[in-house]
Amino acid sequence: YQRRVHGEINQLNYIGNNTHTASPVWTSDPYLRRDHPAYLLARKLTKIRASCQSLSVGDTVIRWSDPSGSFFAFSRTTATAEVVVLHNPSQYAFTVPPKIALDPKINQIAGQKYVNLFNTNQVGFVGFENGSAYLYISNVEMVGYGSLIFVHENNLGSFDSYLQTNLC
Repeated sequence: YQRRVHGEINQLNYIGNNTHTASPVWTSDPYLRRDHPAYLLARKLTKIRASCQSLSVGDTVIRWSDPSGSFFAFSRTTATAEVVVLHNPSQYAFTVPPKIALDPKINQIAGQKYVNLFNTNQVGFVGFENGSAYLYISNVEMVGYGSLIFVHENNLGSFDSYLQTNLC
């Protein structure tokens, strides 16, 4: 994906018009392709962020960072909600760790369900060990350059058919 995106962008490495003619209409500008995967992902993430208060204004807490640099997780929290974002910046698939730390002040009840906005079949459940709260996730494989966004099931919003994702 990354090589394809960069290759397509590199093909547009000359900016400007060396002749004195009118610029093309913005809808035909190759830099503004609205069907490009990078644009579609940015649009989807922008809409998700706008729909989730925790993603818009919440505090950021790093929850996991793989020493190899192939995975990291962070939470965005408000006083009453937490969103857990998992990201694989590597080109290789990565198995999500079986538990990710959570804020115990927000997640006080074992068994609460979190759902991935991109695939609602991928779920995690709140549990506790030694007074610490965790999101337990079983058998989730992340594709290279992939992301997962887990929200509490009570914060799961409607499915946006245009963006092909759930919102908060």
